Amino acid sequence: MNGAANHNFAAARFEALIQNTPLVVAMSFDRALNVRLWNRAAEHCFGFTGRQAIGRRLRDLIPVAVEGEELAEVIERVWETGLPYKPQELYLTLSDGPHWFQATVFAVLDGQEVQDVFFMASDVSERKRFEMALREHRDTLEEQVAQQTADLKRAKEEAENANQAKSDFLANMSHELRTPMHAVLSFARIGHARAGSTDVDKIKGYFEHIRASGERLLDLVNDLLDLSKLEAGQMQFNLTRYDLRRAIEDVRSELAPLFDAKHLQVVLDVATPDSHLTADRKRIDQVVRNLLGNAIKFSPEGGTIHLTVSADRLPAGRRASDEGERAALRIAIADEGVGIPPGEFEAIFDKFTQSSRTQTGAGGTGLGLAICREIVHGHRGIITAQNQPSGGALFNVLLPTQPEGLL
Repeated sequence: MNGAANHNFAAARFEALIQNTPLVVAMSFDRALNVRLWNRAAEHCFGFTGRQAIGRRLRDLIPVAVEGEELAEVIERVWETGLPYKPQELYLTLSDGPHWFQATVFAVLDGQEVQDVFFMASDVSERKRFEMALREHRDTLEEQVAQQTADLKRAKEEAENANQAKSDFLANMSHELRTPMHAVLSFARIGHARAGSTDVDKIKGYFEHIRASGERLLDLVNDLLDLSKLEAGQMQFNLTRYDLRRAIEDVRSELAPLFDAKHLQVVLDVATPDSHLTADRKRIDQVVRNLLGNAIKFSPEGGTIHLTVSADRLPAGRRASDEGERAALRIAIADEGVGIPPGEFEAIFDKFTQSSRTQTGAGGTGLGLAICREIVHGHRGIITAQNQPSGGALFNVLLPTQPEGLL
């Protein structure tokens, strides 16, 4: 085979190789950037047949940029310098969607003279989509791990707080139970020892101390039983129609010795002509008594407690989607004490919990406000706590005047 035949054979073999390579887009361009070669892969990608593409200018077929430069400018530079253009990743939007190509541009030289410039690219769209999906999955996984870590940390903190609250409760309850129990045993022991040698008045005094301590123990047990029943939904409310103002005045009179002991003033303001409602008077009295007891406990000597009854409105239903309102009465009790630390306005209603400002030195089991919340919620009402701008705590109780669907 002579030289011309060899050349023709090599050219034909090269042409067949280029045309039948399905994974590589191959094109070549003359000095004017007209298409000389356009293989079948290029036909598939760009939608032009070889007959349609050959002889046309590059910019008319694929006006695509490479790193901020048009592909035409890249090919012109290769024509001018003869230096290859390093492989780049191209992004093209074709008729069937976005595609990514790994492309290179190089010159065919005859000595030092550029004879042709080739553009060759392989479609790496599947790999690119896999990388993007993998990256998205990794980011999502990181977010999920971070969220789960945060949830676990929060759950751990909540469990630790709950455990600490129960430990505090047990310590407080032990103290609250032990103190009156010691009193009962001590006065019973003294009375027994002196039964035949002391006068009747002293014996009566011993029995009075025993009675008071026994009542204190009974109150503690009742608090525990009440909370257990309320949380289990087993507390039955005895509903009656009564005047809330008169009931509050009765509770105030009952607590008068405690007010007098600290020289406290209690100002009652009833800002509604009708203060009647349907509720369990015994349980609502228990709420008012507890809130007033806290106000007494934390008020400075000689201070003032403000107690207000006014008309208000409550949402008609229990769900956020429920519409309408219903008539309600608001009980507001404000003191001049140390107030409630920010961030604890909800926590103080949790069982076994006391305000961090009052959990030492003020006594109590941390059950009173939890019981108040259960009673108010059982009446389809709302109880909240906040601080007054001038200082001191403010508790608001909203009760429907005629509750519906009451337990």
